Amino acid sequence: MPNYIKIKEIKLLSPNAKLNKLILENYPSIDAFAEEMNIYPSTLKQYLRSSKLGSDKFKIQIVTKLKVDIASLYLSYKEQLSAYVYDINNHIRHYSTSDDLALLKELSEQTLKNNMYTEHFVTLFNIGRYEYFNSNYERAHTYMDCALAYFFAESYSALRLEVLLSKSKVYAKQYHFKIEAQVNKVNALNALKEAKLVFCSLDKYENNLKYRFYQITGYAYSLLDEPQLALDAFRMALLNTEDPTNMAKSMCYISQCESLLGNLEESMAYYSEIMKNVTENKPLTSWIHLNISTIYLKLGDYSMMEIYLSMVDRTAIYELTSGFYYYYHTWLSSLIELGLTVKALQFFDQLMLDFSSKEIKLQDKVQVMNMLRHMINDIDSDNDREVLHHLERAIATYIQSNEFTDQILLNHLIHFLGNIRLKTLFIS
Repeated sequence: MPNYIKIKEIKLLSPNAKLNKLILENYPSIDAFAEEMNIYPSTLKQYLRSSKLGSDKFKIQIVTKLKVDIASLYLSYKEQLSAYVYDINNHIRHYSTSDDLALLKELSEQTLKNNMYTEHFVTLFNIGRYEYFNSNYERAHTYMDCALAYFFAESYSALRLEVLLSKSKVYAKQYHFKIEAQVNKVNALNALKEAKLVFCSLDKYENNLKYRFYQITGYAYSLLDEPQLALDAFRMALLNTEDPTNMAKSMCYISQCESLLGNLEESMAYYSEIMKNVTENKPLTSWIHLNISTIYLKLGDYSMMEIYLSMVDRTAIYELTSGFYYYYHTWLSSLIELGLTVKALQFFDQLMLDFSSKEIKLQDKVQVMNMLRHMINDIDSDNDREVLHHLERAIATYIQSNEFTDQILLNHLIHFLGNIRLKTLFIS
């Protein structure tokens, strides 16, 4: 997992309050820190009541003992709010619960109250991304459109590009799940077209922007069933990064596109090349083995498929962004498409066991539920009725035997259970 601190509440502190908090995070008491600093506890407490934080000598000692940038203790309330906004912006994928949504909305109110309009609309954008990760696509568009309207000026081009790329992913995911498919495919392509215009107008590309532009563009095209366009974008992403992990990810996507285009030999060649450089990266090697196993599935070589599938470390692959969703989508969609119902049932049972894991993020579970809900729409054969009955029993048992700390997942499970029962009646 990435090394970051998830913000759970917004606390705006004065300099002395921030220092007091920092001391107690690193020492058992104020007196213990005073002893370490070789000063009287009463003197330290007097400093902590002062807005100036004591003498220059005291400040130097703070920097030495606590390894803190003294200037960070003097951030104004607005500067602290801004730091919250951009820290969450960088780690929004890890915010997925109802409490997290409440935090984002509080941050939206605070920034608006303090006339921090850029930070306010960045927060609205992040609420949109939160909704996207939790499969609430229309709500995602609503918040992203608010941000898009504000970031219209040329000075906000980089932020506008981020919003457009995110909107293209939302539209593409809607198409992928057959939600007003053709309309949303057109919407996604239009968003990508506008994003490219903004991208080409930028004077400079910061924070690995070139790589991210092509990588997200490729991902959207892949969801839109445009493997050749996706392949072209992923190849450009590969040319615009020197990071070994990013290079491996782009090459994995290139391999997938080659496979979708029927170029199975080229796909396998790419995977072989990647494996030379990522042998120590368990999540990526597991992802590669998963993809190779699906190639053998398509070739009808089930013994080789089983060999590579046995090499997949599910726990490792779940560490990848949307790894949990990707793992089950890859297998269940392939097995149902090929009519391998018995094998699909085995994966449903495994899925229910994985759902009980607290290590898997809520939004990943929600994405899988959303995927399954739309996947059963393709089931229309009497031969597949047993899949529905089996899944209905598994979901009902899971709901009855688990306590839910967050209503979001429970709502998705109940909704899905209703979909299964309606579909069962339809094909009966």
